[in-house]
Amino acid sequence: MGGRVDAAREAAHDQDAASGETWLAAMEELDPDLAESNLSQGALTVTMRGGQRLILSPQPSPRQLWVAFRDRAWHFDWNQAGGQWLDDRGQGIEVLALVAQITLESAGVKPDL
Repeated sequence: MGGRVDAAREAAHDQDAASGETWLAAMEELDPDLAESNLSQGALTVTMRGGQRLILSPQPSPRQLWVAFRDRAWHFDWNQAGGQWLDDRGQGIEVLALVAQITLESAGVKPDL
């Protein structure tokens, strides 16, 4: 049984790493005057024009992805069947759509995620 748990943790870690690299690559395509990104220790910080920060941070222990912007925070669980990160409150919020919406509203551009 321990092998299955280890494999699941490893898969979640790989998904977190791939997501961070994917987001960084997409955000780096944007004009840095509108949205500047930095990936550090697995967490992606995107500073929007005006200084607002969007933070995407993988959380290995609960195997979640946390997103924070302004005074809001969201927690996402990996949905294996759908192949996407969905909010843990069951509201149907998908992380890539949320990040795209926040970036569009805050920086005026939509990243290609």
